[in-house]
Amino acid sequence: MKPGDRIKELREQGYDVRVAHRRPAELGGRKVRKELAVGERFLQKGGETTVRIDQPEGDYVVGEALCSAGDQYCYRRGLEIALGRALVQLTGEAARRAERRKETA
Repeated sequence: MKPGDRIKELREQGYDVRVAHRRPAELGGRKVRKELAVGERFLQKGGETTVRIDQPEGDYVVGEALCSAGDQYCYRRGLEIALGRALVQLTGEAARRAERRKETA
């Protein structure tokens, strides 16, 4: 399943999913990491993607993918990795909640 389809599915299930992509840019001769913005010049190498999934119960999980300064930044690959890491945490959290419910029953 494509990351965009998975995010759409999560949103339909009541989750709030936020994605942030940050890439190195040169501002005033300095290298900085910042959110993607239209019309700005970003460096081709390095970057990071963060996916935050807010659960209907109020908890949240975060997955991150970091691209080394020597690697070409890939928006889609970063999203796949970050989303996958967030989903691992989400399924682990769901399993822990189910286990707690069993213990209290």
